[in-house]
Amino acid sequence: MDSQKYLKQYAALEEAAKAEIIEILSNNPTGRYIYFNEEIEEESEAEDNNIITTWDGDDRRLIIQGVGLDDENQIVVLNNYKRWINLDEFTLVYPEMYQFVVDNLKYAKQNPTLD
Repeated sequence: MDSQKYLKQYAALEEAAKAEIIEILSNNPTGRYIYFNEEIEEESEAEDNNIITTWDGDDRRLIIQGVGLDDENQIVVLNNYKRWINLDEFTLVYPEMYQFVVDNLKYAKQNPTLD
């Protein structure tokens, strides 16, 4: 028996979801950043239904309101303080982020500016 069997499968799932997020956003002609403009009713409603709550490596609650791909092709997330940040290696949330990206690709924007 392999006691790490399911942990390895989960790690592989995380990596596969992360790779596909990068692939989708890097090839998306409408933009590399998905976030919502609260002044547009449709986007405000979409935001209400698409918030990801998780934990970072310091056991702090992290609320993700956007997902993007920076100039180095690194995934960045928009936190509830309206700042784009990198995830640490302990924040395992890529399958949920994949769903966020696929479900909200129509809200993609070219840049991370929240104006």
